[in-house]
This record gives sequence, structure tokens and C-alpha cells, in this order.
Amino acid sequence: MAVHLSDRKRPLPRPGQQALVALLAASALTAPAWSWTVIESPEPARPVIALVGGLAALLLCAAVATAVYHAAVARVALAHGARVSSGARTLEEETARVVDALLPALAHAAREGRPLPRVLADHPRPTHPTVDRLAHAVTTRLAEAERSATEARAARTEIENEVTDLADTTLPFIVHRVREDRTIAEEVLAGELREVHPAVAHLRTRLVEELVVSERRSATALISAANIGGRIQAHLTTLLAQLRDLQFRYGDRSDVFNDLLLVDHNVSRTGRLADAFVTLARGRSGRRWNRPIGMESILRGAQGRITAYRRVRLHYTHRSAVVGYAAEG
Repeated sequence: MAVHLSDRKRPLPRPGQQALVALLAASALTAPAWSWTVIESPEPARPVIALVGGLAALLLCAAVATAVYHAAVARVALAHGARVSSGARTLEEETARVVDALLPALAHAAREGRPLPRVLADHPRPTHPTVDRLAHAVTTRLAEAERSATEARAARTEIENEVTDLADTTLPFIVHRVREDRTIAEEVLAGELREVHPAVAHLRTRLVEELVVSERRSATALISAANIGGRIQAHLTTLLAQLRDLQFRYGDRSDVFNDLLLVDHNVSRTGRLADAFVTLARGRSGRRWNRPIGMESILRGAQGRITAYRRVRLHYTHRSAVVGYAAEG
């Protein structure tokens, strides 16, 4: 609807302009009166009346201009105060509406994952420019914070899933590969695994490094233990051969022969312990034969490995034999 020209608010003149207009108007009114008074006064008194009347007219004009100026300044101050009061009241009302209605609605929408600009559009737009900028700034910051929180939750979920997969699938696979091939390099094993989050990849790399180093140390320790056990077996084999010679030499002396049998028995038991030690160290038994071994020899060898060997009696043996590589076991 068009607004009539007479309904528009015309800007008031400035206080100085109003004072100038009042001065001109007062001068226009006092000048004729002063002139008439001077003309109608007696001839001798005209100079004095003209001087006094002129001064009075000037003072009256100055007083009127001053009064109009201060009145205009007062009206301007009152209008400005009214505008400030109205703006403060509007600012207070709209700020309260933003705090009591808009911010809780934005927070609720952010928790539910709804778009915040739509929530802002559904509420009345503040008329005060400062409150309007504040509402848009809060909406933008909340949207950015919610977007960052969503990305952080997604990254956390991804890391949790990758850590679970690392514990349930990847780690057993790494252990199997490291134990299957002890000389595997970390780079080769890393190339067989899929890409994951950098934090999980760093954890996985550290696990691979520690497993490879641990397996290499374990392999080195087992090799050393197997070598030591082999040396013990060699010494025990030499000692058993020497005991056999002594038994053959002193077989006619029952007291010495019995003592030699006891020592032979203890050395045989020690050899069995050495064999078990080498087997645990993933080594091979020190006693290996190429030809088959008869059952009687196997039974007598087993008899010599127990403490109560004197209680064992062999009443019957068969002529069957066992292949040499399986006889010791």
C-alpha cells in the first residue's frame, strides 16, 4: 500500500537552523515596531529611544533564538532517548527470545541431528541487527561443532571396529605368519594387511615389530638350547660308551659291575632328560639309527630309563623290530 506524502515523517531542522529561523522571525517582528516607535517619538528623544529600542530588540531576538535553540536541542535529546529506550527494550525482548526459545531449539535439533539453519528459519527473525547477527553466529558455531562431533564419533567408531578386527583377526594372522616364517620382514608383512586409521596402523606396526623381534629372540634361544642339548647328548653318549667298556672289563667283579650298572642307569636317565630338553627346543634326538632296532633292545632301553628298572622282568620278546629313526621315541 502506498504511503501518502503528508504521512511521511519529515526530518526536523537542526537546532541551529531552527534558532536562525526564530532569529529572522523575531527580527522581522521587532524591526517594524522599533521603526514605528522611533518615528512616533518626540524629536529630542529619538536618538535615545532609537538606541534603547534597538538594544532591546537585539536582546529580544537573541533571547528568542537562544530559547528556540535549547528547545530544539531538548526535543532532539528526548527523541534520541526515546529511540534508545525503544532499542534497548527491543534488544532485551529479542535477546530473551533467543535465549529462552531459539538456543534450546537449536541444542535439541543438534542432539537429534536435524539441520540447524532450518530451525533458525522456523523462528521469527530478530529485528535488531545485533541480535540477528548473534543468532546467525550461534547457529553457525553450533552447526560446525555438531559437524565436528559427528566426524569425531564416526572416526571413533571406525577406530573401535579396526581395533576389534586387529584383536580378533589381524593379530592371530600376524602371529601365524611370524611363526610360520621367522625371517619375515616387517615391510613384507605390512604389505599383506589392509589400510587402516593411522593410529591403528601405528599400533599394528609396533605389534608386528615386537612380535618379529620376540620370535627372533625365541628362535635364537631355541637354537642355542638345542645346540647345548646336543652337546650334552654327545657327552652322555661318550660317557655311556666308556661305561660299557668298564662293564666289559670288570664284568667278573660283581660289586664293581653292580656299581657300574647303577651309574649306567643314571646316565641313561640323564640322556632321556637331555632328549626331552632338545625336543622341547625343536631339535632332533641325539640317538638316531639307520638300521631297525629289535623289540628286545627297545624294551631294555626303556627299562633303563625308569627308577625301578630292577623290578622289570622280560619273560618273552618277539623278533619284530622298529625302524631306526623311530626307535628312540
